[in-house]
Amino acid sequence: MITSKESLFPDFYYFENGRSEIQAAHIVEMLRETDVAILATDAERRKVIASLQARGLTSVMQMIALSEEEILQWKGAGPLFVDVVQRMRNEVLLHPEDIVQKWKDEMRSYVFPDDLQEDISESDDFFGNIWTTSPQIATPVEAPAVAEVNETYPAPSPLLLGKAKEKQSADNDIILLERCILGVLRVLEKRWPEAKFLKSYFIKGEVMTFAPPATEGSSGDSDTLSEISWRYLLNHRFLRPLFRGDTIHGVRLSQSMLRRIAPLIDALRYASSASLDVLTTIRPERFLHTLGLTVLQRSSADTIWTEDYIVPLGEVQRCRHTLKCLISVLQNRVMGCKEKTLKKQIQEMSPITSRHFRSDVRIVHGVFLHHLLYHHQWIEEDTRGFRLSAELLTSEMVRIARIVYDAKGPITTSEIAKRYEILYTEAPKSLNFTKTHRRFPRIKNVARGIWRYK
Repeated sequence: MITSKESLFPDFYYFENGRSEIQAAHIVEMLRETDVAILATDAERRKVIASLQARGLTSVMQMIALSEEEILQWKGAGPLFVDVVQRMRNEVLLHPEDIVQKWKDEMRSYVFPDDLQEDISESDDFFGNIWTTSPQIATPVEAPAVAEVNETYPAPSPLLLGKAKEKQSADNDIILLERCILGVLRVLEKRWPEAKFLKSYFIKGEVMTFAPPATEGSSGDSDTLSEISWRYLLNHRFLRPLFRGDTIHGVRLSQSMLRRIAPLIDALRYASSASLDVLTTIRPERFLHTLGLTVLQRSSADTIWTEDYIVPLGEVQRCRHTLKCLISVLQNRVMGCKEKTLKKQIQEMSPITSRHFRSDVRIVHGVFLHHLLYHHQWIEEDTRGFRLSAELLTSEMVRIARIVYDAKGPITTSEIAKRYEILYTEAPKSLNFTKTHRRFPRIKNVARGIWRYK
């Protein structure tokens, strides 16, 4: 067989017509990877290609390098065999880029993120310019150099740096997983008819389903699925195989990517939905569904919440109950309260009576409660435990008691009124300390018009 080493001219000479040497060399490299089976467009070709593969000639470039003399030396190969090879060879030489692209679209095996491309056209109507405008994976946060540290700008604490690095790592994994899913969908769209439903779900946020037909023998639109068929497609035919590492029509995720999934789920569970701001194309709620998570969204009545939270699928109502109960308890707290005590009070407020279900709720409450106490921007920690920020208190009596407590010493009635107005941009309706003392006995009148929290 005539190979590149035995040829007088290098392989790229086949493709130099109208191309630079670099372009021609690139085509040769791609054709060395391209499976010759991509040319099997009819029965005659399939038979010839099977014969080539049996002789170890599996790439298009190997087929091109064959000479007529060599083929005729093979047992069973005659002029017809040579003619079929020559026709395939001419097709490749005439349009090599088309052959390579067809192989990429229909046959090439892809492993993501290893095979993510950076040169996809900005006019791609599937992704737009996702590939050229995706947020870059940033350099991990580092502490300032010693020379830059001073009293005005002290070095970040190890805890702060640790949290910053964890967040950066999660952001990087979100960006990478989104691009992997988009890459998988882009390949599957040309290989798997059902991929159009997945594209619509992840990119457009639409679910193309229809109600099952009422009459026997009728059918829905070919561009829609029944609800059951859709759920089976999304979960059993796409997400579960993909995250198991299975190959779907020649596409799979790498083992290194799969190992990132569990830590990413742990990082996102009970975190703020703002963590998903780095997504550029996939809808946040669709992205979360791939990880078994969803968003606990605020209602119009939930003005006390600062943000939406990411919670496991199936735990929305229980987490909503935890958050509301926590805020309700903290609304009446002047000083901080320990996490264990708060957990007990919230559990006592639970309306669920089933013993078995109540045990499950207790577990969920503890994890979500812990995250809220340490991450909710309106919950602060003092020496005694956790409490709601003074600005968020709604009861005038609790507001006044908090001002007295935070004074850490005697405070006059006029000073209380002044601080109240600064905090809440309104004057207190009443400074009736008789009622305040009745509810908070530790507020003592130490002198005329002077109060103290003891």
